[in-house]
Amino acid sequence: PHVVHWADNPAPAPVRDRDHAELRQLLRRGPLPALVDELVDEYQLRPSAWLNFFEGVDVRVEDAEGYHDMTPDQRKVFHDFCKEFRVSLASFDELDRTKPYALPSDFTILRFLQADKYDTAVAKRRLFDTLVWRQSLDINNLLIYKPHGLEEYRKVRVRRYMGMSNKGWPVFAERLGEFITAIPDTKTLQHRDYLMCYIYEMGDFIREFRNVAVGQRPTWRQVYIADCKGIKFKAALRAMSLLKAFSKDVEVHFPEQAGIVLVVNVPTIVTSVWNMIKKLLDPVVVSKVQIFNNVPEDVLRQYMDPKDIFVEYGGTNTADYPHITKP
Repeated sequence: PHVVHWADNPAPAPVRDRDHAELRQLLRRGPLPALVDELVDEYQLRPSAWLNFFEGVDVRVEDAEGYHDMTPDQRKVFHDFCKEFRVSLASFDELDRTKPYALPSDFTILRFLQADKYDTAVAKRRLFDTLVWRQSLDINNLLIYKPHGLEEYRKVRVRRYMGMSNKGWPVFAERLGEFITAIPDTKTLQHRDYLMCYIYEMGDFIREFRNVAVGQRPTWRQVYIADCKGIKFKAALRAMSLLKAFSKDVEVHFPEQAGIVLVVNVPTIVTSVWNMIKKLLDPVVVSKVQIFNNVPEDVLRQYMDPKDIFVEYGGTNTADYPHITKP
């Protein structure tokens, strides 16, 4: 199967033993030649493997984290569901078959199934919704051509890759308090601009997930450090609708990514905000959240080598981690 299907073209021949040049010619019959260059050149698409940028890896599902933790019954549910989903997809009528759409690999199917606690009906509905969502937003082109307002967005939302955890998960740190406080004052970005930029930046997470697949068991989970320093209660209330949209309109299509969430530099007032925000989140995610009123250097060292921890958080990593640029 091919990740991108072109309903208006004959199905291309299998690409298992074809080289990159021939693969390019096959996919150039579709309407997005620029996507081919992106996949083959930047992301090193292998002709013998599937590639879905949002899945993050092109690996055998048997090698993925989570597969070997399943019980025999859960594995049977998973393999049966893979077959059932593809049969159901053939008759799914909410996709526009004249436009490209992404086929989820077994790796993605497993992620969705585990997120929905092996409830196949719920997982299938969420997968279908995600397929339609990706197609409606023309995700492939969004990832190639930068969305409107990205430069401004990155000034007020600072998120940086910090290193790898001892579990082999990528670690990201964000100046969340500064971002939330800046949202109401950022007049040049509209609600949709924030969402499109957020989706685009999810690619940064996925690039790191792809890196994990080199030399070790691939994963889709991350350690996320949310620094609440600088947050203001009134600004947080005014930003609530956007934060809710992040969860409802974007994050629902990327299940099971939260491995560990460390919320640091939390002022007392944020406890009230957290009690509101956590109602918008998956209970499984909430259970992974730890809240601290400072930077718990000892806790960070439980998850990471000090050389990977930013200097600001007690480590020796001198990589750039700037404060936001206020609007």
